[in-house]
Amino acid sequence: MLSAFISNKRLDLILSLTLLLCISQMLLSWPLWALSSERSYPIIPVVDLSYLLDIKFSNTMLLFAAALATLGVFILKNKKLWLLSLLIICSFLIIIDVNRLQPWLFQYMLIWAAGVWAYRDKKGLNTDATNAQDWQNEGLYLIQMVFVATYLWAGLNKLNAHYLTSVFNWLMGIFEWSKFLKDNHFVAVLSVLIEIAVGIGLMFARTQRWAVLLGVLMHAIILILLVKDGWNKIVYPWNVGMAIGLWVLFWDKPMNINLGWLKQLFIAWVYTFLLFFAPVLNLFGLWQYNLSNMMYSGMSLEVEMVGLDEGQACFPSKFNNGKTYGVESDSSFNFDLDDWVMSEFEAPYYAETWIIPFLAKKYCPCLKPHKGFIRVETRNRWDKTKQIKIVACDEVKH
Repeated sequence: MLSAFISNKRLDLILSLTLLLCISQMLLSWPLWALSSERSYPIIPVVDLSYLLDIKFSNTMLLFAAALATLGVFILKNKKLWLLSLLIICSFLIIIDVNRLQPWLFQYMLIWAAGVWAYRDKKGLNTDATNAQDWQNEGLYLIQMVFVATYLWAGLNKLNAHYLTSVFNWLMGIFEWSKFLKDNHFVAVLSVLIEIAVGIGLMFARTQRWAVLLGVLMHAIILILLVKDGWNKIVYPWNVGMAIGLWVLFWDKPMNINLGWLKQLFIAWVYTFLLFFAPVLNLFGLWQYNLSNMMYSGMSLEVEMVGLDEGQACFPSKFNNGKTYGVESDSSFNFDLDDWVMSEFEAPYYAETWIIPFLAKKYCPCLKPHKGFIRVETRNRWDKTKQIKIVACDEVKH
């Protein structure tokens, strides 16, 4: 009976699940969305609309509209309209502050767009039960593509020179009993291959259930490690949701790759590009990190604000990590961007070099008298070398 219910309500279940997950993750990272006057990390707009709109008021209205649209999806009939409204609202929220473009939100928006496609109703088209079911199957197939690409690229992106030292040894060091695995290259590579295997296994009927079980186990382990460490709480719900989504989407619904359907539908080409081909461009710096399923790859941008001790007053004291950098003198400090943003928002910052001018504009006037600068570290994928760029506050024009 449960299996039959899931089969008939599969699309509604996955849409409801992602909406609930998004609500919970927004609440966990509420300072990122609320634009409180107490916020210290700068707003980084995709397009500056401040000369046209009152940003704080507009942001409040958008959040209110998002709540109404979400309610509409749950209780009203025209799901297409409400999902489409939610996509537009989220797009404007991201335009106001790009830090909101988290990997999980990008994933949810792709799932909601698939829901819009599945619930479409074209004028003049016979909208009988058969057509409606075909449309829902197309929507479900697009959502399955989202899941497959997530595991496939999350695994492939960990095939780099930094995953072992930056991520794997940290995760294995969380529990005392697992510390002996910290420097184990074999287990590190095995963890990557398992993630890739989940993505590939989901595509074929013979391996689909094994891939679901493996994926659920993987999320359970990751969740246990993160909860124990108390880090990145915003992805706790996401890990639970991905495990549930695997079961709902794949346990008794083979993906049945249909190349003919891919050729016929434009939206299938769009999803194929965004999910499978666009992340390749990230290898060459031509696609955004947060849109490439780079989760825990060890390849994130590292940014630090540096200066003499007196310069610490430029930043909120509760976010100071208390480290010394030792470049200018023994009394110098560094202010790690990742620690700062995670402490304030419970969410990582948008890791692209084009955000640096926004940081410089806000903090360099204060840091300049304290010999301040911004240290930007990028990592080479295929070796352990790092590229470091220094943005001196003396040279920044305000």
